[in-house]
Amino acid sequence: MYVKLAVYLVIPTDYSDEVAQTNNALIYPALGLGAILARSRTISPSMLMAGVHALASLSPALHNPEASLLPDLADVRTVSVEVAAAVVRQAVEDGNATDQETIDVVEGKGELGLEAYIKVSNFEA
Repeated sequence: MYVKLAVYLVIPTDYSDEVAQTNNALIYPALGLGAILARSRTISPSMLMAGVHALASLSPALHNPEASLLPDLADVRTVSVEVAAAVVRQAVEDGNATDQETIDVVEGKGELGLEAYIKVSNFEA
């Protein structure tokens, strides 16, 4: 059985702001990074939601209603660290994480906090 789905996009004629599609560039690489660091067997719905909530918490509009909804793409590394950290933490909580070093970091047994561990592991070589 197939269901036909129609999607309609209505844009007001007085809309003056640019429409940006950076959400994919901000969420998916960080989601993958978190899953890879945790060596997760799967990306669970709760891991995806943890990443989404982390991205939402970084919205400039939370501090200024006139600001953009999503962080600037120029801040992709900072955003990726925060989103990936949320995904890793959720992977550990779900029991999907298999990388013991990363699990130890999440549990506070490592020398670095999780965000610093992600930065050193991926961006500071």
